[in-house]
Amino acid sequence: MISENLGENQTEKIPLKGRTLKELSEIMITLGEKPFRAKQIYHGLYVNRYETWDQFTTFSKIFKEKLEELCSLTHLQVVKQLKSVDGTQKFTFTSESGNGKEFEAVWIPSGDGGRKTICISSQIGCTLNCKFCATAKLEFQGNLKAHEIVDQILQVEKIVGDKATNVVFMGMGEPLHNYFNVIRAASIFHDPDALNLGAKRITISTSGVVNGIRRFIENKEPYNFAISLNHPDPKGRLQIMDIEEKFSLPELLQADQSILRES
Repeated sequence: MISENLGENQTEKIPLKGRTLKELSEIMITLGEKPFRAKQIYHGLYVNRYETWDQFTTFSKIFKEKLEELCSLTHLQVVKQLKSVDGTQKFTFTSESGNGKEFEAVWIPSGDGGRKTICISSQIGCTLNCKFCATAKLEFQGNLKAHEIVDQILQVEKIVGDKATNVVFMGMGEPLHNYFNVIRAASIFHDPDALNLGAKRITISTSGVVNGIRRFIENKEPYNFAISLNHPDPKGRLQIMDIEEKFSLPELLQADQSILRES
């Protein structure tokens, strides 16, 4: 069988969620199929929101059996759901493999219902130790894969029966410590042939990972960017955010100015 990374682990199926259209095309070619199959799968996953191969009714039985054998449409499992009187809902997810690792997403509707935001996680736990953050008290258990990030949106929207107008990477974890999976997921959210969210309706937050900010600028990523300062003085910031030891506030502000110049 073919792994998610096409060769690293030949015992696992390839998860097709969280793949860009280009990546899906490459996978189809690897499987000996025509590239147009990728667009059919992409549309089925993100527009029709299919969750099983049986829902792809235009596919032949033989092709569906091949996909079932080699690929997966894995989806997250809801462990817990909490709802506030203001309509906010918090979801605790775990992967379909049932590995026990849990992470969260939050549905946040505005009072007038015009703005509907989903706050999503990028990691299970966090490597940083921000004193004000509950996630810092948890054991870091790894980066979320792109399909686990994307599926937070798909599952939350399915459960609440509505579509988000905005997505923010402000849940568990430091997004820039999982840069490539975060950007891959954001590109799917933004793609008109997928979730079709405007780039400025997608916000990627950071506690101040300067090398990640520079990469974001160099790659000319179109998304909104938020930096968590929390204190105007380096010494004061160090007391509540250990990232100040690696990336100083002056260095962070310099990177911030670079973003402003590029925007």
